[in-house]
Amino acid sequence: MSQPQPSQAPAGSPIWILLIGGLLGGGLLLFMAWDSFFARSNPKGPAASAHVIELTDENWQKEVVDSGVPVLVDFTALWCPPCQKLAPTIHKLAEQFKGKVKVGAVDLGPRGTPRNTKLTEKFDVGSIPRVILFKRGEAFKDFDAGIPSEEMLVRFLEMALAKN
Repeated sequence: MSQPQPSQAPAGSPIWILLIGGLLGGGLLLFMAWDSFFARSNPKGPAASAHVIELTDENWQKEVVDSGVPVLVDFTALWCPPCQKLAPTIHKLAEQFKGKVKVGAVDLGPRGTPRNTKLTEKFDVGSIPRVILFKRGEAFKDFDAGIPSEEMLVRFLEMALAKN
């Protein structure tokens, strides 16, 4: 009587699985290290434009509440891909409306080390990017449904300027 033979996997298949897993895991570690390095090597953060001011818990009163012009505020972070996608638009608007509208960015900081928590709590910032247009220190328009288009932001900035 013959004994049943156990089924065998093709020779070498566990090695390929380990190799692919190692490559994927190594790629993920490399990405995380690069992301961490980039966040530390860009100390200016989201307000890295000459016309976009960095807004903080400390300067909020002076820069936004006491501002004589409308203020477009971008709640953002370096680790947020949608925020990085919106950043060029924010910088372009700061240049385009220079002198008429103040444009600022609130950096939420690296993951696990939050910054500007008073502002994020006050304006219930649960997801980013979040853009709020302030007029006379009060929220005039809140863009919390995804990434607002440049055209939408321009329209609202012009509307805010027209309603003085």
